[in-house]
Amino acid sequence: MRTFETAQDVLDNARELHRLAGFLYQQLRDKAHDDRARMLLGYMVDHEQTMANNIARYERSAPAGILGTWIQYTLEESPQGFIDALDVNDNMSIDDITKIGQQVDSYLVNLFEDVMQTAASPSLQDVFRSLMSMEEEEKHTLTRAANSLWEL
Repeated sequence: MRTFETAQDVLDNARELHRLAGFLYQQLRDKAHDDRARMLLGYMVDHEQTMANNIARYERSAPAGILGTWIQYTLEESPQGFIDALDVNDNMSIDDITKIGQQVDSYLVNLFEDVMQTAASPSLQDVFRSLMSMEEEEKHTLTRAANSLWEL
């Protein structure tokens, strides 16, 4: 495990986690028997694609040279390792699915918060603060989406 990474490495890891989570949700959706669970998983697949696109947009708009900045940070778990460790099965309830989504979002919120706190550059701190806020908002949006399915 590395002790130093660039800001770009962190964003690559975050984008990879969104990609892997989207793939996991698609697999679960394909196996789900409950219509509401399929709806929620479909939303989550779209959510992960949107979040990966948002990170790519941040990369394109980041101040020149900032993504090459080295930060003292060690990724605790690889994106694949994190996804593999999630407790999933083929017939999960809406609550179980929501919990998995919350775990993914929390992983990224914590990742961005840790990087933000260790970044020496105020510009880099701003980038990761924005990404952290975006992930926190998406975490709340997921909860609202799951809660709305109970009303169907």
